[in-house]
Amino acid sequence: MTEQEVAERPRRAAQPLAPQASAPGYLQQRVAFPAPTVAHDLPPQVITRPGRVRDVGRRGTRLTTPQLLTVLTTACVLTVLLLGTVATTFLVRGADALQRARHDAQQLVRVQQIEADLLRADALAASSFLVGASAGAQDRADHAAAVDEVSRLLVEAARAQPADAPALQEVNSELVRYTAAVAQARAQRGSDRAAAAAALQDAGARLRSTAVPRLEATAEANAARVGAGVPDLALVAVPAVALLTLAVLGWTLRTVAVRFHRRVNVGLAAAAVLVLLGGAVPTAVLASAAGVVADLDRGALADVRQLSAARASAHDARALEGLALVSPGAAAGHEDAWQQRSEQVLAALHAAGAQELVPAWQRHLDAHRQIRTLADRGDRTGAVAAATGQGEGSSRATAEEFQTALAPVLARDVAAADAALTRQRGVLLAVVAGSVLATAAAGAAALAGLRARAREYE
Repeated sequence: MTEQEVAERPRRAAQPLAPQASAPGYLQQRVAFPAPTVAHDLPPQVITRPGRVRDVGRRGTRLTTPQLLTVLTTACVLTVLLLGTVATTFLVRGADALQRARHDAQQLVRVQQIEADLLRADALAASSFLVGASAGAQDRADHAAAVDEVSRLLVEAARAQPADAPALQEVNSELVRYTAAVAQARAQRGSDRAAAAAALQDAGARLRSTAVPRLEATAEANAARVGAGVPDLALVAVPAVALLTLAVLGWTLRTVAVRFHRRVNVGLAAAAVLVLLGGAVPTAVLASAAGVVADLDRGALADVRQLSAARASAHDARALEGLALVSPGAAAGHEDAWQQRSEQVLAALHAAGAQELVPAWQRHLDAHRQIRTLADRGDRTGAVAAATGQGEGSSRATAEEFQTALAPVLARDVAAADAALTRQRGVLLAVVAGSVLATAAAGAAALAGLRARAREYE
């Protein structure tokens, strides 16, 4: 190499490179794929404007599409199953509540029957005491049969409702004391009529001050249990869970539509419709069941209570009528109590809408007035004959006519209340089966809709 070439070499190396032609404009926007050097690198980005980029495929989540579908599927299935479980649970509980209400209504009727039979037994005891041992054989037999029926019903009621057992045991103890006192009064009648009459009076008074109030309190407790009906929580929990499930399905439908650019998903839409039905129908049926119980408490069951009270008051009035003749000295007090019972009978008949029974009681009221007229004139023999005789228009005959007329009306209302509770319970059980099927169908529809998108992705 010559000296001239060596001198020119640095000057050539210092000369700048020739400018290169720039790339066309349509090639200047490029997807930038950073090298995946570490696991937590950012996802691919696309240049939208100079200086600004956007993540490729990111729409509010870092999950991959298979992971997102798994999460959505799990959320949909779990909420659908939750709705089905809650609806079925409350429907079954509602059916059980109606069954308990039916048993409590039967117990109510049973307890009020015990009260009526107990007072009827006291009326028969007074009647048999008035006519003596020879003429009162039939009354004594009827009295014994009434006491036996009370004993049988007490045992049956205690077994049917354990909560009532303590009170019913106390009533049974009072019945034993009462029966012994009546037997003693009969035995004393021939030797000491005044002492026997006082013993019979005391037995009846104790019965009314101990056994009858306990029976009335037991009847009230059973009426309250009937009125409890379907729990109010069911009318809140089922709609709330249904709305939650619809919200999850709606969020799933929107997320899938954004990810796959398809607004319609038949499976998820069908699941939403089934969920809507699965929440609305059980709620409506449970509300209907609660309404049936409320209507019964104001309707047929209220009539049963009123008619049962009228029956018991009528038997009590009959007993007070006889006791007024057994102890003439206490006749004024017994007559006042009789008038109270008569007013109670009429009030109960009007409250139950059983005005057709009022004429029958009015006939008995006329017969009672005739007895009091004879007694006030001093004709005790005539008054006793009018009270214990079985002729047409007598007190005994008109009292039996009233009880005979009342019995089918009471039985009709009892049957209506029982039928309403049984029918509504059947509806709830049918909806339980429908709720199970709707839950399974909604879950299957949601799975089908999401699996269809999974197949598209694959």
